[in-house]
Amino acid sequence: MAPRQGFREQMARRRFLRLSAGGAVAFPLLLEACSPAPTSAPGAINASATTTAGGPPVAATRARGRVTLPTYVAFQGPKPDLPATAEGVSAGFFHFPPKDQLVQSVKDTPGTGGDINAFTVTYNPPGPALESNPAWQEINKRLGARLNINAVPFADFIVKFNTILSSGDLPDIIYYHPSVNLANLTDWLKSSCADLTPYLSGDAVKDYPNLANLPPSNAKTFTVYNDGIYGVHNPKGSVFALGMFVHQEMLDGLGVAQIKNSDDFKRVATQLTNASAGRYALGGSSTGGPLGFFAQMFRAPNVWKYENGHLTRDIETEEYKEAVAYTRDLIAGGMVYPDVPSTSLNGAKPLFVNGTFAALYDGFPAFIAYYDMFQVDPSYKLRTIRPFAFDGGQPVYYTGNSGVGPVFFKKASPDRIKELLRVLNFLAAPFGTTEYLLNMFGVEGTDFTYSSEGDPTLTDQGKADTLVQWTYVMRAPDALYHPGAPDYAQVWHDEEVAHLSTAVDDPTTPYTPLSPSYGKQNGPLTQMLLDRSTDILWGRAPVSSWDQVVQDWRSQGGDAIRSELEQVMGGNA
Repeated sequence: MAPRQGFREQMARRRFLRLSAGGAVAFPLLLEACSPAPTSAPGAINASATTTAGGPPVAATRARGRVTLPTYVAFQGPKPDLPATAEGVSAGFFHFPPKDQLVQSVKDTPGTGGDINAFTVTYNPPGPALESNPAWQEINKRLGARLNINAVPFADFIVKFNTILSSGDLPDIIYYHPSVNLANLTDWLKSSCADLTPYLSGDAVKDYPNLANLPPSNAKTFTVYNDGIYGVHNPKGSVFALGMFVHQEMLDGLGVAQIKNSDDFKRVATQLTNASAGRYALGGSSTGGPLGFFAQMFRAPNVWKYENGHLTRDIETEEYKEAVAYTRDLIAGGMVYPDVPSTSLNGAKPLFVNGTFAALYDGFPAFIAYYDMFQVDPSYKLRTIRPFAFDGGQPVYYTGNSGVGPVFFKKASPDRIKELLRVLNFLAAPFGTTEYLLNMFGVEGTDFTYSSEGDPTLTDQGKADTLVQWTYVMRAPDALYHPGAPDYAQVWHDEEVAHLSTAVDDPTTPYTPLSPSYGKQNGPLTQMLLDRSTDILWGRAPVSSWDQVVQDWRSQGGDAIRSELEQVMGGNA
């Protein structure tokens, strides 16, 4: 069965490049994928809403600390084939809505005729410049402004970001990648960036309906620092962090529908492994393996547990140590691909697709790229191993932060701030709008044509034109849709429903940017944990040495991070 072509091929390539090059976004270190947070930590977002049948809230006002977050107003567009939920399951569509059913969500011209400069990241090869890019030209025409985009490759982003900050010459719109970890972030925001509270707080956001439609399931949809709203998160991604992708046809061959417990998993892994034939149950890469999945299986905390004003890190728990021992046992038993420590993430992906290993723990948004790659063989069937618990009891699934980072505005007049918000509002136009069609597919006849089933399909020019990263300035919330693959929405929707049914959050998610020690030390500490755990998992150090690893983490910055997070969480930051 030949791979489906056109838009699906292009989107798979774009996602593959983004997921493999930008590990900090879509493939967080798997050591950090791990337990139950309390249902309401201090300062957590509280949402109350009325709901439509089978859909997300129509309106919800949320608060964090002393800030009233924007009212959530769901977009009322073409009816999806599969409903969204307030918890974070996306709406699914088997086909693109007919043109006569598309909604024009932006009636007035957003811009005032001048230049708007945006700085953002890219994981794609460079697209055509504005002068030779009909899609970009049409977007600027519809915006009523010249949107200039400085899209910097991820490998150079931190250096370029710091250079811009040092120069003092800020662009109008600044994308902040989470890996920057600016230690004085709150001070910089207060001195250099616009406070968006008057324009977005509560019902004020209704002036920008596509921003009001950004998903409330993301605790950081709107970035609150200094008792104000300072940023808007790009919703590219979802609340789904990581998943154990699997060749379901292999499980079907064993008669396995659902793993029941840790003993059952080991039994299945043993049956899937045939080292003499070069096949293993599990794979991974030098930046992460299956440990995070088993930490979840043993119900270790989702990075942190918050109880009675005190934080406990996952690695400090007995549950996490049990996961370390269990993972080591699987490796010692030959069930894990032996070259994992020297395999890059780019190298692990094709090995999973071709069946060298049956399962791979990876960023959940990679599902769409794997889905396309699995089309090379009609017998392949991509699914995930649904969450289960080591003892067969209540499973949990650990969410991550949806969105890839906020955009901030440099300080400007109220009229200029409103213009910039109108630009974001245009770029955030949801699935089912004329603006979404333009933002994602470009100009009809030049960048895309319609298939016989009514799905837009990118032309060769469109595949190049749409590489330009206006979607990393702002974009629509995800919709479960894939041109020419109506079954995709159903498969993905079922996976989302199954995972979110047992989901818990990391309680520190909204607060880590407020910890200077986190900004300075989390990167080195994460690398230290990866290196030391790798030694233990692959038999170069005993499991008993894990206690010393934890002590080193504490003394080298972990306790300082904990103290700062406890302080801001206790103060309802």
